[in-house]
Amino acid sequence: MCHSCHRVESIESNQKQSKVPTGPNNHVLLYSELTDHLRSLTTINDRNKNSTMVDFLTCYRALYHDWLNLKLLCVESEFRDFLYFVFFFVSFGWIQYQCQSVAVYCRCGVSILQQVHSCWFFFVYIFKKFKNTGVCALVMNPTQAEYDNDSRTPCKYGTNCYQKNTLHISKYKHPPKKRPVLQDDIKPALKRPRVENGHMDGSDTVSSNTIITNDMGNDTDQSISADKVILKDINEKEFIKNKFLVVMPSDFYSFWNFCQNLKHTNPLMALKEVGLALVGPFDVLGKKFENTPEKDIKEYVLHWRYFYDPPEFQTVIASTDNSGYHAGYFRDSPEELPIFLAYNFAKSNGSFTVVGDNLFAAVHSYLDFQIKNANPFMKPTIAHFKNLIQKEAERLKLNLSNKTAKITARNNKMLARTFNKLGFIVPYDKKTQVGYRTLTISNKELNILLNKLRDASGSEKDVLMSQLQEVLTNTNIAIDECDFGTGIELDF
Repeated sequence: MCHSCHRVESIESNQKQSKVPTGPNNHVLLYSELTDHLRSLTTINDRNKNSTMVDFLTCYRALYHDWLNLKLLCVESEFRDFLYFVFFFVSFGWIQYQCQSVAVYCRCGVSILQQVHSCWFFFVYIFKKFKNTGVCALVMNPTQAEYDNDSRTPCKYGTNCYQKNTLHISKYKHPPKKRPVLQDDIKPALKRPRVENGHMDGSDTVSSNTIITNDMGNDTDQSISADKVILKDINEKEFIKNKFLVVMPSDFYSFWNFCQNLKHTNPLMALKEVGLALVGPFDVLGKKFENTPEKDIKEYVLHWRYFYDPPEFQTVIASTDNSGYHAGYFRDSPEELPIFLAYNFAKSNGSFTVVGDNLFAAVHSYLDFQIKNANPFMKPTIAHFKNLIQKEAERLKLNLSNKTAKITARNNKMLARTFNKLGFIVPYDKKTQVGYRTLTISNKELNILLNKLRDASGSEKDVLMSQLQEVLTNTNIAIDECDFGTGIELDF
C-alpha cells in the first residue's frame, strides 16, 4: 500500500474510533483532537512543523467561527470530516482544492497556500468524501465585510477574474459572490460545440492526425453552471494571459492581422493553400472558445501540445497534412516573452530546429523549404505567399533571418545542449557556481543507456537500471545543493 493511501486509512480509522461530540458547545474537544492528531504526524518536516501548526490552527479557528455564525449545525459530522481533510492537506504543504467554483484558499490565507502540497489522489478522495458543496461554499465564500477589511490589492477584474494560481490569489483580493454556488444551481448537461479539427477534405479545417495531447475538439457532455459559459465579449489578450499563462509577443498579433487581410472570413485558414493553419492561442482570436464551457487550466496549456513538445514550447502553426510539422514559441521562463521560434516533425523525433525570432520568419523559413521540394504546379503559389510574407515583414521591420542577435545572445547564456537541441537557461551564479552542475553522464552516453534500457529485459534491465539510478542519485544531490538546473537538464 502506498504511503498516501495508508495515511487516508489512518484518518478514517481515527474518525470511526473517536467519540468526540459535535456542536457549538464541544468545539474545544474537536479542536483538541485535531491538534493532537497534527502533533502525532511524523511525516512533517521538523523545521516546518511549528509554522505548519500555527497556520493550521489559525485556519481552523476561522473555519469554526464561520460555522457558528452560519449555524450549519445540521451538517456537523460532514463539517468535522471536512476539517480533518483541511488538516490533512496542510500536513502536505500546498493546496488548490476547489469545491465547484469556491476555493478553499479563500479562507486559508497566504501562509497555508505556501505550504500545502497538491496531490491528485487526495483531490479525488475529498470529492468523494465531502459532497456537500453548498456548505463548502457558505463557509469559504468571503463576506463583504471581510473583503473590505482585506489588506490585499483589489483585482481589477473582480468576480470575472480567470486567475486561479496561488501567487495571484496571495497578492490580490476578489469581491464575494452575490450568493454561494449550491447544488440546485447546477444546470443540465450542455453539449460542447465541435471544434473544427478534422481531416482536410476541401473545407477550412485542420488535420488532427498528428500526435496531439489535447486539441479541445472532443464532443463531451459536461454538467456546468451558467457562469461557466464563456461570453462573446471576452478580452482576448487577457483571456490568453489568464488561461494559457503567458503573454503573446507583438508579432503574434501582427501575424493575425496579416492573415485577416488575406482571408477575413477565416484567418485561421489563410495559409491553407501552402499547407499551414493557425492553431493554439490563435483559436482564441478565431472565436473558437466562444460559447464553450470554461475548462480546467491544464486543458488550455495543453491545447495543441504535441507528444515531444516540452512545456516551454507553445505551438501556433501546424501543417494541414499528416507530417506532424508544427512551429511555435519557446520561452525560457513563462514570465518572459519568447526569444525564438522552432519547429518539429512530431511523427519523426523530438528534435527541434530554431527558425527566427518572430512568426513571419518561421513561416518564411517553412515556405523557403517547401518551394525547394514542391512540384512545379505548387511553386507559384508558394512563391506568392513567400513574397507577401517578405513585404509585410519589411513593412513591420522584422528580421527574417533564422539566427538573429537575440538568438545568438541566448545561445551564449545557454548552460547545456539537450536532446531536443534547444538547450536551456536557468539562474546561475558564476562566482559561487550555484544553480547548475553538469550531469555525471554525457548526452551521448545517456542516450545509449536509455535506448538499451528500453529494449532490455530481466537481469540485463536490472544492471542498466542500476547505472541509471546512479545518474538519478547524483542529480538529486545536485538539486539538494541548489543546483536546480541539473534536474531540468535531465528532464529534457
